[in-house]
This record gives sequence, structure tokens and C-alpha cells, in this order.
Amino acid sequence: MPPSGEQIALVRRFEPVLYLSGSERFLPSDPKRYLERSALWRSRPPGTGPDDWGEEPATTRPKTPITGPGGIAGLQSEESSTRTWIGKLLPSTVNEDRFLSLAGWTDSNAPEVGSQNRFADLDSIVAGYRDTPLLAASRPWYSAEILDAVELSRLAAASPPPGFTTNQIGSILGQLQDPTLILYYLFYPGHDEPLDHCERDGEAALFGGFAGDWACVAVVVEQGQPTYLGLTRRNAGSRDPMDEQTRLGMVVRRWENVQTLADTHPQITVASGNHSMFIDVDGPTTREPISFTTPRFDVGTTSCGDVEKVDGIIPRSSPSGRDTPGDVLIALMKVFCTGGIPIVGEFLAPVAITWLVAEFGESSAFDPFGAAPDIATADQTPTSTAYGTAIAPKSVLTGAREWPTDAVSAPGGVVTVGSRKYPFIVDRQEQLYWASPDNVGYQGRWGPAVATDPAGRRSGMRFPRFWQLFLAGLARM
Repeated sequence: MPPSGEQIALVRRFEPVLYLSGSERFLPSDPKRYLERSALWRSRPPGTGPDDWGEEPATTRPKTPITGPGGIAGLQSEESSTRTWIGKLLPSTVNEDRFLSLAGWTDSNAPEVGSQNRFADLDSIVAGYRDTPLLAASRPWYSAEILDAVELSRLAAASPPPGFTTNQIGSILGQLQDPTLILYYLFYPGHDEPLDHCERDGEAALFGGFAGDWACVAVVVEQGQPTYLGLTRRNAGSRDPMDEQTRLGMVVRRWENVQTLADTHPQITVASGNHSMFIDVDGPTTREPISFTTPRFDVGTTSCGDVEKVDGIIPRSSPSGRDTPGDVLIALMKVFCTGGIPIVGEFLAPVAITWLVAEFGESSAFDPFGAAPDIATADQTPTSTAYGTAIAPKSVLTGAREWPTDAVSAPGGVVTVGSRKYPFIVDRQEQLYWASPDNVGYQGRWGPAVATDPAGRRSGMRFPRFWQLFLAGLARM
């Protein structure tokens, strides 16, 4: 149902102020307009390469999507002869997946003969938002969702954050006084995450990049007053490719530690490229990333990506079928890198990788990005006095770009462009492009899947369960 005036006023009351770097290529954008301009692709198990994507037969080139750019209607009321409502394009079986593609891959718009499809074409996304009026006008943007105490408790009881029990989360929620959780969803069309000090053939700049990036600002209101602020950050720890939640974590801080403008608007500095967020807007501009998982480092980033190529360096088995020294090495690497021996693995994995690079670095089957760094790539953030772009509520910060959510530009919580509506308040019953906790709506990726992505870091992101990340962050305080 449409949001009430009280709900809209609550969302506007705590709209964030964002400071972005001058090198930032992507701004928070309207996900519905991105959806409307994208192609929608089918993906079948295992979904790891072009043969698994697109319409049958699998060997056909070029591959074709379910619907091309401009063929999706975000709302049922906007369906037409040329645009199909997203609700009709969702998988009818759990054995199928979906992904959106605004600009395709760096070597082709669609998988074709000879294309590798290893990286999303982020440069073309940048150009699209510069040159396409509909997309250019969709920035800046947030989409807000309000969860009252009853709904938050229901979600927590049905699916507590991984690593926590229902009783633990229930106890934490019990300490809050009739809480309301406001979630400001920030959709970035692209995510840049290069490997520092690893340049050799140019691919290090693309190593952690993908299309369709999500971030979130969370505000808790108790008895009419803000009490906590949650901010997402990229996870520098180990990655489970089967769990999209491990791309991100959320750091929660008490509201009294937050710097605000006009009393209620939190000031936030945003890391260039990867969109991690911090409350100390005049703190250091270079920040060491944190881990939300164990082992505490992502061995892929601390090895310049070499560990992703381990399976291709040494033959998996000898012609006789017996294990080779390479098989043993691979097994040990996997134990080290996945924490099978937590303490030993954490300290010896970099040693093993360094040896592997030294031993096989000149092999034609192995082309590492460069010397491995000591830690993951640092986050680079602007300050409140030295930034490239600031985004703020109307009339709050001179010179800032303004959220288009004031009562004049967005009456009823909706911006209207021609005959189409672009709501900034989430309504999961009407807006089926949102993935709901009950597995209703669009559950697919918001950017193209890519080939040769064993850790699931370069394929488009799925919409996370941000309420879960918030509860986990609150529990870690």
C-alpha cells in the first residue's frame, strides 16, 4: 500500500548526507530506471559460464537474453506491448536464476564466439549514465524501507543472522524500546575494487569490480529519537561464493557518536569505488578494511588474485590417476585458504602463495598480477571539507546535490517522469523488483554473471538482507 504521510516524513527526517570522492565513478541511482534499461538473462546451473546463460540451445552464439534492454516494466501498471512486467519474468523453478545486464561484458554485449565474458563493462555503464537522459536523471537516489518493531521481530525470529540464535537476537531486540528500523538502500550501478600494488597486465584494476552494487544506511528510532546508525562496508575477510551476505557487513554505532547536519541528518564519508561508509567524516583518508568473517583476510586479494588460478597452474592428477605433488599442494592450499586449520591457515596461506608464485611465476600457465601486498587494498575516503560530490537533503548543505525526495518533487513518495512512476519508499507488494525475505520478488543478480569467478566477487550482486546485517552489527557492539 502507498506510504502514509507520517512514514514519508520519518524517512525524510533522517536522510543521510554523503561525501564522495572526486575519483568516484558511480553515484547512488534509482534501481527501477536501471532495471528498465537492462536486459534480463536466464542462468541455469551451475551458472558459471556462457553455456549456462541465455536461451537454448546452450551452444548457440551469440547468446540471447529473455528480454533485451528496455523490455522490463518495474510495475504491473506500466506493462505494455513492448515491456513485460518483472513479475512475469521471474523463474518458475528453483533450478533457474536471473541476472540483469545494462552494458554487457568488456569483450561483448552478449556471449559470442571467442568472447570470454570475464568482466562486466563498467566503462560503458559510466558512459550510459553520462549520455542517457533517463539514467542521468536517476541520480542521486535512495530507496527507503521502514520496519516497525513487530515486523523486525518477525524477521529476526524467522531467520536470525548467520552465527546467532533466535534467542540471542530476541534478547538484543528486547533491550530496545519499541524500535523502528529505517533502511536507506543505495544502489550503485558499478563497483570498482582494484588490487593495490598488483598491476602487471591491467586485469588487477578489474579484479574486484562488478556491476550492480548495493549499500545501506540504517537508522534506529526509539520513542521518536534516533539511537543507532548502521553503515555497510565491504568485507575484507574470507569469501564464501555460495553466500552473497559475505560481500558486505554492517558496522553499528550509537547515535551520540554521529556528526549531523540540521540536527538529524547523519554525515557519512564513502570510500571511493567500493562504497564502504564511515561516520568519522574528518578522520583519516586511508583506512584499513575490516573483516566480518573468518579467516580474517580474503586470500584472493592478499595474493594478487593468484590463489584463484591454483587449479589451473598444476595438473589435477597424473595420467596414471595417482595424486601428483600438485594435487597435494592444491589440497593443502584449500585447507589453508578456507580456514580448515584456522590459526595455521591464517599465517601460512600467504607463505604458501608466495612460494607458489615464486615456483611457477614464469610458467606459461601462470600469469600473476604482481607481487602480493601485505594487506587487502585500503579504503580511500574524502572528508567533509575535501570531497568530489556531496549529496544531502534539500537546503541542508550548500553546493550539494539534493535527494529528489522533497514534498514538491516527490509528492506521496513518488517521482513521476512522463507516464512512469519512480517510488523512493519500498512497497514489496507492488514493487516486485525487490527481493523479499520470504523469497518473493526478483532474487537475481543486479549485474551480469561472469566467467572464471570462483569466489563470486565479479558477478553482479544480489540484493542483501540488510535487516540481517544490521542485527548482526548490533549484536557485535
